[in-house]
Amino acid sequence: MSIRMGRLACFKATLVGTFAWLILNSVAVVLAGDYQDGMDAYRRQDYAMAFTKLTKAAEPPVVKPSREEFIKITRQNHPEMSDAAIVEAWDHLFGHQAELTRALAAVMVAQMYDVGQGIPQNQAQAAQWYMKAAVADIPIAQYNLGLLYFTGNGVQKDFVLAYMWLNLAARGEPEAVKWRDKIGGFMTPAQLAEANTLAREWKPSR
Repeated sequence: MSIRMGRLACFKATLVGTFAWLILNSVAVVLAGDYQDGMDAYRRQDYAMAFTKLTKAAEPPVVKPSREEFIKITRQNHPEMSDAAIVEAWDHLFGHQAELTRALAAVMVAQMYDVGQGIPQNQAQAAQWYMKAAVADIPIAQYNLGLLYFTGNGVQKDFVLAYMWLNLAARGEPEAVKWRDKIGGFMTPAQLAEANTLAREWKPSR
């Protein structure tokens, strides 16, 4: 399978593959607001609306209160809410759940740029959006970002970074193993050691 066809196949499987990975890791994704609207628009092939909504959904909040501040304010304004419900609301709006939702939105925007889905193809933009999701530990974003570093499409070709991202993606994307090992065949022992060290020391952005 060519790299181009591989990315197209991954694009078609984004919803299934990404959600399967999240389910396997017992993560409940909050499908609400702009993200839900964007996914609904994408399914009905309204790609302009999908792009607008998903781009907005991927943006971080302008203001992010601490969990303690949020609990205090919410208690004052909604005394009927339990502490557990308030904490859950904070997580959905500002915590891990919200970060995952933004990362999934970024994956969709990246894929649309990558293959020109309803917008002009722009792999430099695709790389930037894949990075937003890759640093949040979304395997399909790490996989596609690794392929871009391998081919030099949208980014400067870099076998070390390609290998690193594919190595990380291999935990959730089996196809990444094949490409990682293929790239490894072009690398020197020093490059392989550097890439493995980077992957081993890498931590997701939370």
